[in-house]
Amino acid sequence: MPWSVSDAELEQAYAEADRPWLEMPLGQALGLDWDDEFDDGRGPDERDRAAMDSASAYELVARLQDVPSPESRQSRTITDALNLLRAVDRLSSWAASRQAFLLAEVFDQIRSLGGTRRGEPGNGAVDPQLIVTLAAQEIAPLLRVPGRTAQRMLGDAVRLTEELPGTWKALEEGRVSPVQAQVLVEESGSLPVEALPRFEEAVLETAGGLTRPKLARRCRRVREELHPETITVRRVRAVQERCVSVQPEQDGMAWLGAYLPAEQAHGIFNRVDAAARSLQGPTEPRTLSQLRADVFADVLTHTCQGDPKKGTGFRGIGASVFVTVPVMTLLGHKRSDWQNLPTDAKDTTDHGTGAGAGGGKGFGGNSADAGAAASSGAGGPDVSGCENGLLDGYGPIDPDTARSLAAHAPSFTRILVHPETGAVLSVGRDRYRPPKHLQDWVRITHPTCMHPGCNRSSWTCEIDHLTPWAHGGHTALGNLGPKCKLHHMMKTEGIWPAGTDQHGTPHTTSLGGKTYTTLPEPPPPF
Repeated sequence: MPWSVSDAELEQAYAEADRPWLEMPLGQALGLDWDDEFDDGRGPDERDRAAMDSASAYELVARLQDVPSPESRQSRTITDALNLLRAVDRLSSWAASRQAFLLAEVFDQIRSLGGTRRGEPGNGAVDPQLIVTLAAQEIAPLLRVPGRTAQRMLGDAVRLTEELPGTWKALEEGRVSPVQAQVLVEESGSLPVEALPRFEEAVLETAGGLTRPKLARRCRRVREELHPETITVRRVRAVQERCVSVQPEQDGMAWLGAYLPAEQAHGIFNRVDAAARSLQGPTEPRTLSQLRADVFADVLTHTCQGDPKKGTGFRGIGASVFVTVPVMTLLGHKRSDWQNLPTDAKDTTDHGTGAGAGGGKGFGGNSADAGAAASSGAGGPDVSGCENGLLDGYGPIDPDTARSLAAHAPSFTRILVHPETGAVLSVGRDRYRPPKHLQDWVRITHPTCMHPGCNRSSWTCEIDHLTPWAHGGHTALGNLGPKCKLHHMMKTEGIWPAGTDQHGTPHTTSLGGKTYTTLPEPPPPF
Protein backbone atom coordinates (compact mmCIF):
# COMPACT_ATOMS: atom_id res chain seq x y z
CA MET A 1 0.00 0.00 0.00
CA PRO A 2 1.55 3.34 -0.98
CA TRP A 3 2.45 5.70 1.85
CA SER A 4 0.20 8.79 1.98
CA VAL A 5 0.36 12.09 3.82
CA SER A 6 -2.57 14.35 4.49
CA ASP A 7 -2.64 17.99 3.43
CA ALA A 8 -2.58 19.05 7.08
CA GLU A 9 0.56 17.01 7.74
CA LEU A 10 2.23 18.51 4.67
CA GLU A 11 1.40 22.04 5.83
CA GLN A 12 2.88 21.30 9.24
CA ALA A 13 6.04 19.87 7.69
CA TYR A 14 6.47 22.93 5.46
CA ALA A 15 6.00 25.21 8.46
CA GLU A 16 8.66 23.33 10.40
CA ALA A 17 11.03 23.54 7.44
CA ASP A 18 10.53 27.30 7.17
CA ARG A 19 10.92 27.87 10.90
CA PRO A 20 14.08 29.90 11.73
CA TRP A 21 16.50 27.52 13.38
CA LEU A 22 17.43 30.10 16.00
CA GLU A 23 13.88 29.71 17.40
CA MET A 24 14.36 25.95 17.87
CA PRO A 25 15.61 24.33 21.07
CA LEU A 26 19.40 24.12 21.10
CA GLY A 27 19.55 20.35 20.63
CA GLN A 28 17.26 20.46 17.63
CA ALA A 29 19.19 23.36 16.08
CA LEU A 30 22.41 21.38 16.38
CA GLY A 31 20.80 18.32 14.85
CA LEU A 32 20.60 16.28 18.04
CA ASP A 33 17.84 13.88 19.08
CA TRP A 34 17.53 14.35 22.80
CA ASP A 35 15.83 11.00 23.32
CA ASP A 36 18.65 9.15 21.58
CA GLU A 37 21.62 11.28 22.62
CA PHE A 38 20.78 12.25 26.20
CA ASP A 39 18.53 9.58 27.64
CA ASP A 40 20.06 10.01 31.09
CA GLY A 41 17.43 11.84 33.08
CA ARG A 42 19.01 15.29 32.71
CA GLY A 43 16.90 18.39 32.28
CA PRO A 44 16.81 20.72 29.25
CA ASP A 45 19.31 23.17 30.76
CA GLU A 46 21.90 20.47 31.37
CA ARG A 47 21.33 19.13 27.89
CA ASP A 48 21.78 22.58 26.38
CA ARG A 49 25.12 23.00 28.17
CA ALA A 50 26.26 19.56 27.11
CA ALA A 51 25.37 20.35 23.52
CA MET A 52 27.25 23.64 23.72
CA ASP A 53 30.31 21.92 25.15
CA SER A 54 30.34 19.29 22.41
CA ALA A 55 29.52 21.57 19.47
CA SER A 56 32.18 22.22 16.85
CA ALA A 57 33.60 25.69 16.17
CA TYR A 58 31.46 25.94 13.03
CA GLU A 59 28.30 25.14 15.00
CA LEU A 60 29.25 27.70 17.64
CA VAL A 61 29.76 30.41 15.01
CA ALA A 62 26.39 29.57 13.44
CA ARG A 63 24.73 29.74 16.82
CA LEU A 64 26.28 33.12 17.68
CA GLN A 65 26.08 35.03 14.42
CA ASP A 66 22.56 36.43 15.00
CA VAL A 67 22.93 37.10 18.73
CA PRO A 68 22.65 40.94 18.39
CA SER A 69 19.43 40.82 16.35
CA PRO A 70 16.32 42.20 18.14
CA GLU A 71 14.28 39.11 17.25
CA SER A 72 16.85 36.78 18.79
CA ARG A 73 17.15 38.88 21.95
CA GLN A 74 13.40 39.02 22.51
CA SER A 75 13.07 35.24 22.35
CA ARG A 76 16.00 34.49 24.69
CA THR A 77 15.74 33.58 28.35
CA ILE A 78 18.54 34.17 30.83
CA THR A 79 19.43 30.48 30.51
CA ASP A 80 19.75 30.90 26.75
CA ALA A 81 21.99 33.96 27.23
CA LEU A 82 24.22 32.07 29.67
CA ASN A 83 24.51 29.11 27.30
CA LEU A 84 25.46 31.45 24.46
CA LEU A 85 28.03 33.14 26.71
CA ARG A 86 29.52 29.72 27.29
CA ALA A 87 29.61 29.27 23.52
CA VAL A 88 31.56 32.54 23.18
CA ASP A 89 34.00 31.34 25.84
CA ARG A 90 34.53 28.03 24.02
CA LEU A 91 34.94 29.78 20.68
CA SER A 92 37.52 32.18 22.10
CA SER A 93 39.51 29.18 23.38
CA TRP A 94 39.41 27.58 19.94
CA ALA A 95 40.49 30.84 18.28
CA ALA A 96 43.32 31.28 20.81
CA SER A 97 44.60 27.79 20.02
CA ARG A 98 44.64 28.60 16.32
CA GLN A 99 46.40 31.91 16.97
CA ALA A 100 49.10 30.15 19.00
CA PHE A 101 49.59 27.58 16.24
CA LEU A 102 49.95 30.27 13.57
CA LEU A 103 52.30 32.40 15.69
CA ALA A 104 54.56 29.38 16.09
CA GLU A 105 54.35 28.78 12.35
CA VAL A 106 55.47 32.36 11.62
CA PHE A 107 58.48 31.72 13.85
CA ASP A 108 59.29 28.54 11.92
CA GLN A 109 58.96 30.37 8.59
CA ILE A 110 61.28 33.19 9.70
CA ARG A 111 63.73 30.62 11.05
CA SER A 112 63.73 28.84 7.68
CA LEU A 113 64.78 32.13 6.05
CA GLY A 114 67.76 32.26 8.38
CA GLY A 115 66.92 35.84 9.33
CA THR A 116 68.10 37.10 5.96
CA ARG A 117 66.55 39.73 3.79
CA ARG A 118 63.27 38.90 2.14
CA GLY A 119 63.62 36.43 -0.72
CA GLU A 120 67.16 35.29 0.08
CA PRO A 121 67.79 31.79 1.47
CA GLY A 122 69.22 31.51 4.95
CA ASN A 123 72.42 29.75 5.88
CA GLY A 124 71.34 28.66 9.36
CA ALA A 125 74.16 30.58 11.06
CA VAL A 126 72.11 33.49 12.40
CA ASP A 127 71.86 34.26 16.11
CA PRO A 128 68.66 32.56 17.42
CA GLN A 129 67.75 35.72 19.34
CA LEU A 130 67.76 37.66 16.05
CA ILE A 131 65.29 35.12 14.63
CA VAL A 132 62.98 35.72 17.60
CA THR A 133 63.32 39.48 17.17
CA LEU A 134 62.57 39.38 13.44
CA ALA A 135 59.57 37.09 13.94
CA ALA A 136 58.23 39.36 16.68
CA GLN A 137 58.70 42.42 14.47
CA GLU A 138 56.70 40.64 11.75
CA ILE A 139 53.84 39.99 14.17
CA ALA A 140 53.73 43.32 16.04
CA PRO A 141 52.30 45.63 13.35
CA LEU A 142 50.00 42.93 12.00
CA LEU A 143 48.33 42.41 15.39
CA ARG A 144 48.77 46.08 16.38
CA VAL A 145 50.77 45.33 19.53
CA PRO A 146 54.13 46.68 20.78
CA GLY A 147 57.26 44.74 19.87
CA ARG A 148 57.83 43.41 23.40
CA THR A 149 54.24 42.19 23.59
CA ALA A 150 54.67 40.44 20.24
CA GLN A 151 57.88 38.80 21.47
CA ARG A 152 56.11 37.56 24.59
CA MET A 153 53.17 36.25 22.52
CA LEU A 154 55.59 34.48 20.21
CA GLY A 155 57.50 32.84 23.05
CA ASP A 156 54.28 31.72 24.73
CA ALA A 157 52.91 30.31 21.47
CA VAL A 158 56.06 28.31 20.71
CA ARG A 159 56.12 26.96 24.26
CA LEU A 160 52.40 26.12 24.20
CA THR A 161 52.45 24.27 20.87
CA GLU A 162 55.81 22.53 21.21
CA GLU A 163 56.30 21.91 24.93
CA LEU A 164 52.76 21.88 26.38
CA PRO A 165 50.74 19.89 23.83
CA GLY A 166 48.21 18.77 26.44
CA THR A 167 47.45 22.38 27.36
CA TRP A 168 47.15 23.34 23.69
CA LYS A 169 44.69 20.48 23.10
CA ALA A 170 42.64 21.47 26.15
CA LEU A 171 42.55 25.04 24.85
CA GLU A 172 41.42 23.90 21.41
CA GLU A 173 38.62 21.82 22.93
CA GLY A 174 37.51 24.59 25.26
CA ARG A 175 38.38 22.73 28.46
CA VAL A 176 40.55 25.66 29.53
CA SER A 177 40.18 29.33 28.66
CA PRO A 178 42.89 31.51 27.09
CA VAL A 179 43.50 33.08 30.52
CA GLN A 180 43.94 29.67 32.14
CA ALA A 181 46.26 28.51 29.35
CA GLN A 182 48.32 31.67 29.85
CA VAL A 183 48.70 30.84 33.55
CA LEU A 184 49.90 27.33 32.72
CA VAL A 185 52.45 28.70 30.25
CA GLU A 186 53.73 31.33 32.68
CA GLU A 187 53.89 29.11 35.75
CA SER A 188 55.67 26.29 33.90
CA GLY A 189 58.22 28.68 32.43
CA SER A 190 61.14 27.76 34.68
CA LEU A 191 60.54 23.99 34.56
CA PRO A 192 62.85 21.86 32.41
CA VAL A 193 61.23 20.22 29.39
CA GLU A 194 61.37 16.72 30.87
CA ALA A 195 59.20 17.81 33.83
CA LEU A 196 56.42 19.40 31.73
CA PRO A 197 54.37 16.21 31.07
CA ARG A 198 54.05 15.59 34.81
CA PHE A 199 53.19 19.25 35.38
CA GLU A 200 50.35 19.07 32.83
CA GLU A 201 49.12 15.80 34.29
CA ALA A 202 48.94 17.32 37.76
CA VAL A 203 47.11 20.54 36.90
CA LEU A 204 45.10 20.09 33.69
CA GLU A 205 42.35 17.93 35.19
CA THR A 206 41.15 20.71 37.50
CA ALA A 207 42.49 23.79 35.69
CA GLY A 208 39.26 24.49 33.77
CA GLY A 209 37.28 25.01 36.98
CA LEU A 210 39.68 27.39 38.74
CA THR A 211 39.97 31.16 38.67
CA ARG A 212 43.28 32.67 37.60
CA PRO A 213 44.60 33.34 41.16
CA LYS A 214 43.63 29.87 42.42
CA LEU A 215 45.09 28.17 39.35
CA ALA A 216 48.32 30.17 39.71
CA ARG A 217 48.68 29.11 43.35
CA ARG A 218 48.12 25.46 42.46
CA CYS A 219 50.63 25.67 39.61
CA ARG A 220 53.25 27.21 41.88
CA ARG A 221 52.91 24.38 44.37
CA VAL A 222 53.19 21.73 41.64
CA ARG A 223 56.15 23.53 40.08
CA GLU A 224 58.02 23.57 43.39
CA GLU A 225 57.45 19.84 43.78
CA LEU A 226 58.69 19.03 40.27
CA HIS A 227 61.53 21.50 39.79
CA PRO A 228 65.00 19.88 39.98
CA GLU A 229 66.66 23.18 41.02
CA THR A 230 66.25 24.74 44.43
CA ILE A 231 64.32 27.97 44.73
CA THR A 232 67.56 29.65 45.89
CA VAL A 233 69.28 28.94 42.57
CA ARG A 234 66.25 30.04 40.59
CA ARG A 235 65.88 33.23 42.56
CA VAL A 236 69.43 34.31 41.68
CA ARG A 237 68.51 33.95 38.02
CA ALA A 238 65.09 35.59 38.36
CA VAL A 239 66.51 38.65 40.14
CA GLN A 240 68.32 39.53 36.91
CA GLU A 241 64.93 40.29 35.34
CA ARG A 242 63.89 42.93 37.91
CA CYS A 243 62.39 46.05 36.32
CA VAL A 244 60.00 48.97 36.71
CA SER A 245 57.27 49.82 34.18
CA VAL A 246 54.56 52.42 33.68
CA GLN A 247 51.19 51.89 32.00
CA PRO A 248 49.17 54.98 30.94
CA GLU A 249 45.49 55.09 31.88
CA GLN A 250 42.67 57.52 31.22
CA ASP A 251 41.94 60.92 32.78
CA GLY A 252 45.55 61.88 33.45
CA MET A 253 46.38 58.74 35.47
CA ALA A 254 48.79 55.82 35.07
CA TRP A 255 49.84 52.55 36.74
CA LEU A 256 53.41 52.22 38.05
CA GLY A 257 54.64 48.68 38.63
CA ALA A 258 57.86 47.02 39.78
CA TYR A 259 59.09 43.43 39.37
CA LEU A 260 61.15 42.86 42.50
CA PRO A 261 62.19 40.10 44.88
CA ALA A 262 59.10 39.16 46.88
CA GLU A 263 60.46 40.28 50.24
CA GLN A 264 61.38 43.71 48.84
CA ALA A 265 57.97 44.17 47.20
CA HIS A 266 56.11 43.21 50.37
CA GLY A 267 58.48 45.26 52.51
CA ILE A 268 57.84 48.37 50.39
CA PHE A 269 54.10 47.85 50.52
CA ASN A 270 54.09 47.24 54.27
CA ARG A 271 56.14 50.39 54.88
CA VAL A 272 53.82 52.46 52.69
CA ASP A 273 50.80 50.89 54.37
CA ALA A 274 52.11 51.62 57.87
CA ALA A 275 52.83 55.25 57.01
CA ALA A 276 49.40 55.64 55.43
CA ARG A 277 47.63 54.18 58.44
CA SER A 278 49.50 56.54 60.77
CA LEU A 279 47.93 59.49 58.92
CA GLN A 280 44.38 58.26 59.44
CA GLY A 281 42.20 60.20 61.83
CA PRO A 282 38.80 61.81 62.27
CA THR A 283 39.87 64.92 60.35
CA GLU A 284 41.58 63.05 57.50
CA PRO A 285 39.21 62.89 54.50
CA ARG A 286 41.36 60.59 52.36
CA THR A 287 40.70 56.85 52.18
CA LEU A 288 43.38 54.33 53.08
CA SER A 289 43.99 53.58 49.38
CA GLN A 290 44.43 57.29 48.65
CA LEU A 291 46.79 57.69 51.60
CA ARG A 292 48.92 54.76 50.41
CA ALA A 293 49.17 56.32 46.95
CA ASP A 294 50.09 59.74 48.38
CA VAL A 295 52.75 58.31 50.72
CA PHE A 296 54.25 56.28 47.88
CA ALA A 297 54.39 59.31 45.58
CA ASP A 298 55.72 61.57 48.35
CA VAL A 299 58.72 59.32 48.94
CA LEU A 300 59.71 59.33 45.27
CA THR A 301 58.72 62.81 44.11
CA HIS A 302 58.97 65.21 47.06
CA THR A 303 61.74 67.73 46.34
CA CYS A 304 60.28 71.04 47.47
CA GLN A 305 57.91 72.53 50.01
CA GLY A 306 54.28 71.75 49.28
CA ASP A 307 50.86 71.53 50.81
CA PRO A 308 50.26 68.02 52.25
CA LYS A 309 46.52 68.61 52.01
CA LYS A 310 46.82 68.49 48.22
CA GLY A 311 48.65 65.17 48.06
CA THR A 312 51.62 65.04 45.71
CA GLY A 313 50.41 66.70 42.52
CA PHE A 314 52.20 70.00 43.15
CA ARG A 315 55.35 69.01 45.05
CA GLY A 316 57.82 68.81 42.15
CA ILE A 317 59.33 65.79 40.44
CA GLY A 318 63.02 65.05 40.83
CA ALA A 319 63.27 62.68 37.86
CA SER A 320 63.43 63.69 34.20
CA VAL A 321 60.10 64.11 32.48
CA PHE A 322 59.23 66.01 29.33
CA VAL A 323 56.17 68.21 29.23
CA THR A 324 55.08 70.29 26.26
CA VAL A 325 53.21 73.36 27.51
CA PRO A 326 51.79 76.11 25.26
CA VAL A 327 53.27 79.38 26.42
CA MET A 328 49.80 80.95 26.59
CA THR A 329 48.82 78.27 29.09
CA LEU A 330 51.88 79.15 31.17
CA LEU A 331 50.72 82.76 31.11
CA GLY A 332 47.18 81.75 32.09
CA HIS A 333 45.61 82.96 28.83
CA LYS A 334 42.80 81.10 27.12
CA ARG A 335 42.98 80.67 23.35
CA SER A 336 40.01 83.01 22.91
CA ASP A 337 41.83 85.68 24.93
CA TRP A 338 44.68 86.06 22.44
CA GLN A 339 43.22 84.81 19.16
CA ASN A 340 40.74 87.70 19.10
CA LEU A 341 43.25 90.42 19.76
CA PRO A 342 43.65 93.13 17.10
CA THR A 343 46.26 92.22 14.51
CA ASP A 344 48.67 94.93 15.61
CA ALA A 345 48.40 93.81 19.23
CA LYS A 346 49.29 90.12 18.70
CA ASP A 347 52.64 88.98 19.99
CA THR A 348 54.85 87.84 17.12
CA THR A 349 58.00 87.15 19.09
CA ASP A 350 59.53 83.74 19.66
CA HIS A 351 57.53 81.44 21.91
CA GLY A 352 58.48 78.36 23.84
CA THR A 353 56.27 75.36 23.50
CA GLY A 354 56.87 73.33 26.59
CA ALA A 355 58.62 72.71 29.85
CA GLY A 356 60.69 69.93 31.28
CA ALA A 357 60.26 69.10 34.94
CA GLY A 358 62.78 67.67 37.32
CA GLY A 359 66.45 66.88 37.25
CA GLY A 360 66.65 66.50 33.47
CA LYS A 361 66.13 68.99 30.73
CA GLY A 362 62.77 69.78 29.22
CA PHE A 363 61.71 71.55 26.13
CA GLY A 364 59.79 74.78 26.09
CA GLY A 365 59.88 78.51 25.95
CA ASN A 366 61.00 81.52 27.91
CA SER A 367 62.03 80.24 31.34
CA ALA A 368 61.77 83.65 33.00
CA ASP A 369 58.23 84.25 31.80
CA ALA A 370 57.23 80.64 32.39
CA GLY A 371 58.65 80.45 35.88
CA ALA A 372 57.00 83.71 36.91
CA ALA A 373 53.64 82.77 35.52
CA ALA A 374 53.47 79.11 36.37
CA SER A 375 52.71 79.24 40.05
CA SER A 376 49.55 77.47 41.02
CA GLY A 377 47.47 77.91 44.10
CA ALA A 378 45.53 80.69 45.72
CA GLY A 379 45.45 83.81 43.61
CA GLY A 380 46.57 82.04 40.44
CA PRO A 381 44.75 82.61 37.16
CA ASP A 382 41.78 80.48 36.11
CA VAL A 383 43.25 78.02 33.59
CA SER A 384 40.12 75.95 33.04
CA GLY A 385 39.83 77.15 29.44
CA CYS A 386 43.54 77.01 28.58
CA GLU A 387 45.12 74.51 26.22
CA ASN A 388 46.22 71.20 27.76
CA GLY A 389 49.86 70.29 28.27
CA LEU A 390 51.36 67.13 26.77
CA LEU A 391 53.29 64.68 28.96
CA ASP A 392 55.78 62.68 26.90
CA GLY A 393 54.93 58.98 26.88
CA TYR A 394 51.42 59.61 28.19
CA GLY A 395 49.39 62.30 26.41
CA PRO A 396 47.29 65.32 27.43
CA ILE A 397 47.43 66.55 31.02
CA ASP A 398 45.37 69.32 32.57
CA PRO A 399 46.66 72.92 32.30
CA ASP A 400 47.08 73.36 36.05
CA THR A 401 49.32 70.28 36.35
CA ALA A 402 51.33 71.36 33.31
CA ARG A 403 51.87 74.83 34.77
CA SER A 404 52.91 73.37 38.13
CA LEU A 405 55.50 71.10 36.52
CA ALA A 406 56.78 74.02 34.46
CA ALA A 407 57.16 76.12 37.61
CA HIS A 408 59.87 73.72 38.83
CA ALA A 409 61.60 73.10 35.51
CA PRO A 410 65.35 73.84 35.75
CA SER A 411 65.71 74.51 32.02
CA PHE A 412 63.79 75.12 28.82
CA THR A 413 64.56 74.56 25.16
CA ARG A 414 63.32 77.23 22.78
CA ILE A 415 61.34 76.13 19.72
CA LEU A 416 60.55 78.90 17.23
CA VAL A 417 56.84 78.82 16.40
CA HIS A 418 54.13 81.21 15.34
CA PRO A 419 52.14 82.18 18.45
CA GLU A 420 48.74 81.50 16.80
CA THR A 421 49.19 78.72 14.24
CA GLY A 422 52.09 76.86 15.83
CA ALA A 423 53.80 76.68 12.43
CA VAL A 424 57.57 76.22 12.51
CA LEU A 425 59.36 79.36 11.39
CA SER A 426 63.00 78.28 11.32
CA VAL A 427 64.07 74.65 10.83
CA GLY A 428 65.81 74.23 7.49
CA ARG A 429 69.55 73.42 7.35
CA ASP A 430 71.40 72.31 4.28
CA ARG A 431 73.49 69.66 6.02
CA TYR A 432 73.25 65.97 6.96
CA ARG A 433 72.98 66.24 10.74
CA PRO A 434 69.92 68.21 11.83
CA PRO A 435 70.55 71.05 14.30
CA LYS A 436 69.45 70.61 17.88
CA HIS A 437 66.26 72.65 17.67
CA LEU A 438 65.16 70.69 14.56
CA GLN A 439 65.81 67.39 16.34
CA ASP A 440 63.70 68.63 19.25
CA TRP A 441 60.88 69.61 16.94
CA VAL A 442 60.95 66.21 15.19
CA ARG A 443 60.65 64.51 18.57
CA ILE A 444 57.84 66.80 19.69
CA THR A 445 55.78 66.11 16.56
CA HIS A 446 56.58 62.36 16.61
CA PRO A 447 56.44 61.25 20.26
CA THR A 448 57.40 57.62 19.51
CA CYS A 449 59.49 55.61 17.06
CA MET A 450 57.89 55.78 13.59
CA HIS A 451 58.18 52.05 12.97
CA PRO A 452 54.70 50.47 12.96
CA GLY A 453 53.82 49.06 16.37
CA CYS A 454 56.83 50.52 18.21
CA ASN A 455 56.07 52.63 21.27
CA ARG A 456 59.62 53.63 22.24
CA SER A 457 59.87 57.29 23.22
CA SER A 458 61.32 59.50 20.50
CA TRP A 459 63.67 61.01 23.10
CA THR A 460 65.58 57.72 23.19
CA CYS A 461 65.51 57.30 19.37
CA GLU A 462 67.87 58.26 16.58
CA ILE A 463 66.79 60.81 13.96
CA ASP A 464 66.38 59.08 10.59
CA HIS A 465 66.20 60.52 7.08
CA LEU A 466 63.03 58.97 5.58
CA THR A 467 64.48 59.40 2.11
CA PRO A 468 68.19 58.66 2.71
CA TRP A 469 70.63 61.53 2.44
CA ALA A 470 72.67 59.50 -0.04
CA HIS A 471 69.59 59.18 -2.28
CA GLY A 472 68.90 62.90 -2.42
CA GLY A 473 66.93 63.26 0.80
CA HIS A 474 66.93 66.63 2.56
CA THR A 475 67.54 67.43 6.18
CA ALA A 476 64.10 68.92 6.57
CA LEU A 477 61.23 68.46 8.98
CA GLY A 478 59.15 66.54 6.42
CA ASN A 479 61.99 64.09 5.74
CA LEU A 480 63.01 63.34 9.33
CA GLY A 481 61.56 60.96 11.86
CA PRO A 482 62.64 59.20 15.07
CA LYS A 483 63.52 55.50 14.91
CA CYS A 484 64.85 53.35 17.72
CA LYS A 485 68.19 51.62 17.15
CA LEU A 486 66.61 48.28 16.27
CA HIS A 487 64.23 49.62 13.63
CA HIS A 488 66.80 52.06 12.29
CA MET A 489 69.13 49.09 11.77
CA MET A 490 66.39 47.02 10.11
CA LYS A 491 65.69 49.83 7.65
CA THR A 492 69.37 50.54 6.93
CA GLU A 493 70.15 46.85 6.36
CA GLY A 494 67.17 46.45 4.02
CA ILE A 495 65.43 43.91 6.25
CA TRP A 496 62.43 46.25 6.45
CA PRO A 497 62.90 48.63 3.49
CA ALA A 498 61.14 51.98 3.91
CA GLY A 499 59.99 54.75 1.62
CA THR A 500 57.28 57.35 1.06
CA ASP A 501 54.27 57.47 -1.28
CA GLN A 502 53.41 60.28 -3.69
CA HIS A 503 51.91 62.28 -0.82
CA GLY A 504 55.01 61.94 1.33
CA THR A 505 53.43 59.45 3.76
CA PRO A 506 56.07 57.02 5.14
CA HIS A 507 55.62 53.28 4.67
CA THR A 508 57.72 50.19 5.33
CA THR A 509 57.67 46.59 4.05
CA SER A 510 58.24 43.65 6.38
CA LEU A 511 60.35 40.56 5.87
CA GLY A 512 57.14 38.68 5.07
CA GLY A 513 56.10 41.16 2.38
CA LYS A 514 53.47 43.12 4.35
CA THR A 515 53.48 46.88 3.78
CA TYR A 516 52.49 49.24 6.61
CA THR A 517 51.80 52.96 6.45
CA THR A 518 52.86 55.24 9.29
CA LEU A 519 49.90 57.48 10.03
CA PRO A 520 50.68 61.05 11.12
CA GLU A 521 50.52 61.87 14.82
CA PRO A 522 48.01 64.44 16.09
CA PRO A 523 49.57 67.91 16.27
CA PRO A 524 50.99 69.20 19.59
CA PRO A 525 48.56 71.10 21.82
CA PHE A 526 49.39 74.58 20.49
